[in-house]
Amino acid sequence: MKKNNCHLLTRSAILFTVLTICNTAFAQLSAWNYVVPVVITETSGSNLTNYQTLIIVDTETPIGAGKMNVDGSDIRFAADIAGTTILNFWVDTGLNTTTTEIWVKVPGIPASGTATIYLFYGNSSALPASNGDSTFMFFEDFSSGSISSSKWAISPGTGGDVTSVINGYASIIDDGTQGLKVPQTLSSFAQPFILDLKFQYRFTGENNHYGFILSDGFQSMGTYSGAVAGNHSSSSCLDNDIVEIIFGASSDAPSSSSQYTDDDCLSPFKWHDFETKISSSTMAMNVDGMVYEAGQNTGTVGPFYLSLGGYWDQQPWSIYGGSETWHDDIRIRQYSSSEPTIAVGTESLVSSIFVNGGSICTGDSITLTVVIDTSTSLTPPYTYAWTPTTDLSCTTCDSTWASPTVTTVYQVIVTDSSGVMDSTSAIVTVSSSLPTANAGADTSFCEGNSVQLNGSGGVTHTWSPGTGLSDSTIANPVASPLATTNYILTASNGCGTDADTVTVSIDPLPVILYSDTSLCQGGSVQLAATGAVTYAWSPGNTLDDSTIASPYATPSATTSYSLTATSSMGCILNDTVSVTVDSVPQLVASASRDSICLGDTTQLNVSGDCSGGSGQTVTYSENF
Repeated sequence: MKKNNCHLLTRSAILFTVLTICNTAFAQLSAWNYVVPVVITETSGSNLTNYQTLIIVDTETPIGAGKMNVDGSDIRFAADIAGTTILNFWVDTGLNTTTTEIWVKVPGIPASGTATIYLFYGNSSALPASNGDSTFMFFEDFSSGSISSSKWAISPGTGGDVTSVINGYASIIDDGTQGLKVPQTLSSFAQPFILDLKFQYRFTGENNHYGFILSDGFQSMGTYSGAVAGNHSSSSCLDNDIVEIIFGASSDAPSSSSQYTDDDCLSPFKWHDFETKISSSTMAMNVDGMVYEAGQNTGTVGPFYLSLGGYWDQQPWSIYGGSETWHDDIRIRQYSSSEPTIAVGTESLVSSIFVNGGSICTGDSITLTVVIDTSTSLTPPYTYAWTPTTDLSCTTCDSTWASPTVTTVYQVIVTDSSGVMDSTSAIVTVSSSLPTANAGADTSFCEGNSVQLNGSGGVTHTWSPGTGLSDSTIANPVASPLATTNYILTASNGCGTDADTVTVSIDPLPVILYSDTSLCQGGSVQLAATGAVTYAWSPGNTLDDSTIASPYATPSATTSYSLTATSSMGCILNDTVSVTVDSVPQLVASASRDSICLGDTTQLNVSGDCSGGSGQTVTYSENF
C-alpha cells in the first residue's frame, strides 16, 4: 500500500483556492426551487402545541406552470425559511385546484399571536411525503384495503355483523340480531380533542343506529358521550336521519337529564361531514356546515375510545333491524375552541442566495461571503442575520470571518427592502490533524457486476482514475472497471491531504466453450464448459452426467440445455446452448449417363447425408 501526505503550510491562504461555492440553502430542502410563506394567527386566546392546521392553497397554478409535480409529491412544509425543521402534513382534497386542503402539524402557535411556516415545492425527483398517521393524533382513511389490527379491535358482540373495507371506506352491515360487533380504536383519547369523520346511512325508516360513539369502556359500552344517531321512534325524521348529541348516558337510553339535541334531518345514501369538538365543558358538532351546540358537558370525562356504529339501548352494542353504514376519513386532532386564520403569501425562488463553506484546521479562520442572485425577486438594500453568532467577526454583514473550534453549520437570513426573506447555510468543518486516507482492502468482483469502494479519512475525497466509478468525488463510489485497476484515494481536510491505493480485480465467469450445434437422429454430441467448480445442466435426462463440465448429449429432438456453473470465487454463470437434431437426409439424384441411344442402359443413383455435431456424417446410397 502506497501512501502520500502533504501539509498545507500556508493554510489560511491556500484554503481560498480550494473552497467551493455551493448552494446549501434550506439544509433539508436544497433541491427545492420555490417557497411560499404561510402566516397562521391564533384566535382562541390559548397557546396551541402540535396543532393540526388546515391550510388552503392554490396548487393548480404551480402545477400548470410546471413548477410543482402533478401528483404533489414535491410538497413540503418547514417551520423556518431555512428548511431545517420539516413538518408533517397530509394532503386532504383538491390537489391541482385553487383550493387544495392540506393539514399541517404546526409545532407551536402563541396565544393571540402568529406563527409563520413555509410551503416548499419544485423538485421533480421528490417522493410523496404526505402522511396522515404522522400528522394527526389518530388517522384512518382505509387506504390499506382492510381494517387495520394495529388501530382497531372488533367489539365482542354476539351478532353476525360484518365490517369490511370496500372502495376505500369501511362498511358495517348489521344482520338484524342484537349484539352489534363494530370496530373500536385500540387507543383512547383524553379530552379536549376534535374528531373529524365522514359517514352515510344506507337505510330509511325507524332504525336506532349511531354513526359513531365515544365511550370510556374498551370493548364494552360503559358511560358514553357524543353519539350521532340515526332514526328512532321519538324522531320526526322517520324517513331520514337526525343529528343527536348526548352527554353522560349510561348503557341504557339517555335519561331526561342527559343533554342532547334532536333537530335536523339528514339525507340517507349521501356522505356527511362531521366535526365534533369535545372539551371538559362543552360539546359542539358541525354537520355539513351546520353547527350544533350541546351545552354543558356533565357526562363522562374520558379518556374516550371511538366506535364506528352502535346503539344506546342495550349492552353490548345492539340494533333493531338490519342496516348498513359507511365510514371514511377519520381524524382525531388537537383541540381549539376556534380555528386559526391563515394568510398564504407569495411564491419566491428558494435559490436566491449562496454562501461558501469549507474546511479549516484548528486555530484557522475562513471567510463566509453571501452572494445574492440579482435576477431573483429580492430587492436591495439587504440586511443580514448570521447564527450562531459565536466565533464570527460580524453577525450582520454580508461577509464575515468564522473561527469555530468545532465543526459548525452557519445560517444567514437575508431580508430585502420589502421584508421578503431568504436563507442559506454553510458548513465549516474543523480538523485538528492531517487526514489519514484509507482506501479499504483490495477487493474483487465477478465479471459483469460491480463493487462498492469504502474510502474514508478526509472531509473530502477524490478517486483517480475516475474511469469505471459512479462518482469519483465521494468516499464510497461504485466501481465497475473493465480490467483490474489500481484506484488512488486522496483524502483532504483543512490541515492537508493524504493518499492511499486499492486494487480492484475482476473474477472471470465460467464459460460454455461451444456455440449452438446439431447432430443426426440417433447421434450424440459433447457439450463443454470450463472455469467452474460446480456444474448443473438441465434437462439432464438426455445427458450422460448433468453435473460435469462436458457431458454427452443424445437428444431425440432439438433441445436447449441450460447451465448454471459456479466458480471458485462464487461467480455464477447462467447460460444456454442449443442442440438441433437433423432427422431428414438431404437427397441427391444422379445418372451415370444423362443421355443414351435407344436400347442402351444407364446407372441411376440416389444418395443423401446427415451432418451432425463433431463432424459426424451419415451417408445413404441406392443404385437402380
